[in-house]
Amino acid sequence: MPDIGRFFNVDPLAEDYSYQSPYNFSENKVTSHRELEGLEAVHADNFKNSHTTLVLIGLGRANGAAGDGVKNGSNTLYSNLSSNLQTDGGLATLRGNLGSSTAVVTYAGTDSGLAAEHMVETIDNYRSVNPDGSIIMIGHSLGGKDILNAAASTKQDINLVLTMEPVSVSAQGGRAYEGSPYKANLGENVKNIINLNADKNMFTGGGGIKKNNTQGFLNKTMKGTSHSSIDNAMTPYLKPLIKRTSQGVDPIKWFNNANWSNFNQSIPKDKENEKGTSGS
Repeated sequence: MPDIGRFFNVDPLAEDYSYQSPYNFSENKVTSHRELEGLEAVHADNFKNSHTTLVLIGLGRANGAAGDGVKNGSNTLYSNLSSNLQTDGGLATLRGNLGSSTAVVTYAGTDSGLAAEHMVETIDNYRSVNPDGSIIMIGHSLGGKDILNAAASTKQDINLVLTMEPVSVSAQGGRAYEGSPYKANLGENVKNIINLNADKNMFTGGGGIKKNNTQGFLNKTMKGTSHSSIDNAMTPYLKPLIKRTSQGVDPIKWFNNANWSNFNQSIPKDKENEKGTSGS
């Protein structure tokens, strides 16, 4: 007779999947029959009416210069990657730092673009709970490419898309300097676009392309930064930008009027050989 007591024990993976019920088997993809190791989009049940803002973050490639740690797997949420793949964590510090009314979902950038697909599903799930909530999307390096592709694919309204040197790398892998700055056309559903370039790198020129003049738009080079440091340098400014955008403030005007006298372009980087897409 099987030991039925095991069915009453909490799943040992529960701590790694804190937003999910430890008794679920297939998360929100019942027909895919995937266990929690196949975690992907964040289900609507994990959003509350009190979450008036959703922030989606796209980080650099999991495992950095060593390759796409996600590969053909389905784990793209940064918090669910093994620690050796959590190599581009500057922007990840925003999680838990924006208040209880803001839901933050952080993805690792993927060569294949898988994270973008999961982002679109998460956006739809959030909108089903909060049709009038604010959505802000922020991406760096390979994660910036996924952010752009998700924003270009979704039909939902997006309040702000901000990218920092988005980079395209082929689905077969490769280092970022074998790729190129990544651009994407963003429709009218994207209300504001901010493209940030580093001062000391080869990936300048990527980002969102507006469809018409009704969209807020800004291209800016952040003095003294490199591809590897721009995300960490910008992180202290993103918290007030997110909060003010959520309150209805024009993010382009906020950015142009911000006090940059304390901007630290020399803020410590993540490990150079693990950083972002390539370590460059």
